[in-house]
Amino acid sequence: MGEEMDVPGAATIIAVADAIVAVLAGIVIFPIVFTFDLEPSLGTELAFSTLPAAFSLLPRGRIVAGAFFGLLFAAAITSAVSMMEVGVSTVRGATQFLRRQATILVSVSVFLLRMPSLLSYTPFQLYVWGTPFLDLLDNSVGTLGLPVMELIISITFGYYARHEKIRLW
Repeated sequence: MGEEMDVPGAATIIAVADAIVAVLAGIVIFPIVFTFDLEPSLGTELAFSTLPAAFSLLPRGRIVAGAFFGLLFAAAITSAVSMMEVGVSTVRGATQFLRRQATILVSVSVFLLRMPSLLSYTPFQLYVWGTPFLDLLDNSVGTLGLPVMELIISITFGYYARHEKIRLW
């Protein structure tokens, strides 16, 4: 990334685009869910249990389902690539690994760490305290962990940052 790169501007564009896509997805998905009297509050299960049932009731539902899950897959892959870059960069900075070696190490580690989540909605039904592991992880990290970490980061940044170095665009 060059010195001339407008990072705040690029971040703003990405955040606005992400918000627009999320709103558009809600505008498309929730009318389908409500039209067919399905449960909208299922969280992660909505995309993989409720929506396939809703798509099967739509005319040309297979085409809509194929497009939806194709776009969901593309979003997941692009997000995974950008998230893995953090780990790859960290491994490369801490070791003498080449990018390829660091990528393989991070990929295998992520694959092994995600196995419990993958087993939540399979015949293995990995449950913890009566809750699918994926839902438990989603609730604990997404509902509790993210706000707590955001608060800790904000307080730490506000306390330790040099105030003369902080600027708004």
